[in-house]
Amino acid sequence: MTKEAFRKHFSDVTSNYGTVHIIDLLKDATKREERLTKEYYKLFYDSEFRDKGSVKFLHFDFHRFTKGDKF
Repeated sequence: MTKEAFRKHFSDVTSNYGTVHIIDLLKDATKREERLTKEYYKLFYDSEFRDKGSVKFLHFDFHRFTKGDKF
């Protein structure tokens, strides 16, 4: 995703819904998913939405916490 696509998407979303939360459910253990998380977080971190507080970001490795159906 480009910076412009990120900005346009979250401009539309926040204008319709107000403050929104990005919840990243990708695994920490795989390089491919780790790279996606880092790139997406960088887009968020460099955006005006972080400064305004209209978009929040949370990384939660769902697979690690639900491993073995012990949740």
